[in-house]
Amino acid sequence: MPAYESSNLLATAPAQTNVSSAYKTMLELYTVTGTLRRGAIFEIGCGVDTAPVNNILNWDLSYITATGTGVAGAGNTPLDPADVVALCLSKMNDTVEPTYTSNSSRWNKPVNQQVSFVWNAAGAASMLRFAAVNGNGLALRVKAPTYASTVVCNFKYEE
Repeated sequence: MPAYESSNLLATAPAQTNVSSAYKTMLELYTVTGTLRRGAIFEIGCGVDTAPVNNILNWDLSYITATGTGVAGAGNTPLDPADVVALCLSKMNDTVEPTYTSNSSRWNKPVNQQVSFVWNAAGAASMLRFAAVNGNGLALRVKAPTYASTVVCNFKYEE
């Protein structure tokens, strides 16, 4: 299966979104009618890109049923340049939140902002999958009680 990477640093505008005490979506991965495709995330990376202090960032990856307003079309770079163009789409640095499915968190991690964190699936059964249904996918959001600057995050996934 072809594998791809998407990062919130690949957006040109709007610029990265600041974290706040309420969840802010940094990266979405989803599918749409015409190119319906199941996706499976096998790596998540996250961290801050400013001078950190001793605070906590709460990361959450949950299912979405409708996308938010963010930079569309950036990212989805093939890990192997010989692979075809990705059919799944991504948005990043959302200014309007997507529609989250309640109680659908697939990955939730509190991380001290002084460290970067990478999660890797232990095998195919551990990959975080979403269905080939229009507008459905997974989105990574973050909140922090006191941190109010930018973060970097990325997905590596298969279709």
